[in-house]
Amino acid sequence: MDAEDGDLIWKYPTADFIYATPCTANGFVYFGTYDDGIVYCLNATSGEKLWEYNTNLMIISSPAVADDKVYFGTHNYNFNDYATLKSGKIYCLDADSGEKIWDFDTDSYELQSSPAVADGKIYIGTKFIDEKIYCLDAYTGEKIWDFWTTSHVFFSPAVADGKVYVGTWEDCELLCFGGTSDNNPPLTPKEILGPT
Repeated sequence: MDAEDGDLIWKYPTADFIYATPCTANGFVYFGTYDDGIVYCLNATSGEKLWEYNTNLMIISSPAVADDKVYFGTHNYNFNDYATLKSGKIYCLDADSGEKIWDFDTDSYELQSSPAVADGKIYIGTKFIDEKIYCLDAYTGEKIWDFWTTSHVFFSPAVADGKVYVGTWEDCELLCFGGTSDNNPPLTPKEILGPT
């Protein structure tokens, strides 16, 4: 829609509903669909599809885009049938082509949190079975650290002043991570993408 007058500029039909907020970057729009688990990249001006990537998992995590890469989390495919549960994954795709660069298997079935990306690191929370905050290397997908919160993490982390902040569900706590190791968030990030 036109932000000034509300006129519809274009629309793009998908086969399933869209649960999470789209992300815009460099003239493109990135978003995922819920049950069929497809991530789309559209031209923000025309609505023309450039690519799609099928995860075969549910997507309720908004993507973050940084350094020509798209990051997002996935939900298990069928939480009503525990025999078919799959681990939720964190994905990194090439923003231009949609090709998978890496994925990371969590021990959780549900990732509703959206990633925050700062200075080559990704911060994201998990929700069910394995309630953790993960810090991954944004380029390789290798785990740098994780922390078991003992409570679901529905929400996206915020990064500021060398610390990561995230809220938990059942425990009703706001957690702050930081310290003196090299793997903490930078005191002054060059750029923060995702929730801030």
